[in-house]
Amino acid sequence: MWWCAIPLCIVVASQTPGFEPETLYRGDIDHGGFGGPVVKLTEIADEFGVIAGVRGGWIIDHRLTLGAGVYGMASQNMELDPMEIGGVPGQEYRLEVGYAGLELEFAAQPHRLMHVTLQTLVGGGGVAYLEGERAGHWDDEDAQTLSSDGFFIAEPGINLELNVAKPFRVALGASYRFVTDVDLQGLANEDLSGLGATITLKFGSF
Repeated sequence: MWWCAIPLCIVVASQTPGFEPETLYRGDIDHGGFGGPVVKLTEIADEFGVIAGVRGGWIIDHRLTLGAGVYGMASQNMELDPMEIGGVPGQEYRLEVGYAGLELEFAAQPHRLMHVTLQTLVGGGGVAYLEGERAGHWDDEDAQTLSSDGFFIAEPGINLELNVAKPFRVALGASYRFVTDVDLQGLANEDLSGLGATITLKFGSF
C-alpha cells in the first residue's frame, strides 16, 4: 500500500543533508539564571512607601531573561482615616498591597562592567484594608480584612547594572507602576500607580 511508504519518506527527508529548520537563534546558545531580592522606594496613596520582593529568571544567551517576580508592601507608616474607607471610628486600619507577574528583561552589552537593562512586569495583585483590635494596638494574628480588591499591573523599568563578580550583580533603576481595575472605597488606580526607585541584587550564572 502506498501509505506504508509515508514513514520511510519522513525518515529520509529528516536525514537529507542541508535540511535544517529555521530558528530565532542560530548556533550554540548559552543558558543561565539568577535570583535575588528587590527593594523599591516609591509613593503609595500620597505617602512614602517601601515595596520589597524577590525576582528570578532564565537567562538566554546572556541578554534575554524570562522570569517572574513577587512583591509586597513592607512599610507600615500610612495612616488611614476610618471614615474615608468605610471603617469604624476609633479602630486602627492598615493598607496591604501585593502583586506578582511575569517579567521580561533585555541587557545591552552585558559583558561590560556597567550596562543598561530594560525590563517589564505584567501581572496582577491585591490590595486590602486590614483592621486591628483597637486604635494604637496592632496584632497580625487578630487582624481582620475590612475590604479588599484585585488589580492588573504593568510595570516597565530601566536599570544601570554593575558586574560586581561573575556570580553577583547589582542594579539601580527606575520603574513605573500602571495599575488598573482598583475598586475600593477611598482608593483609586492613581493611588497605587507611580514612579519607583529600585535596587536589585542578582545571584546566579550570567
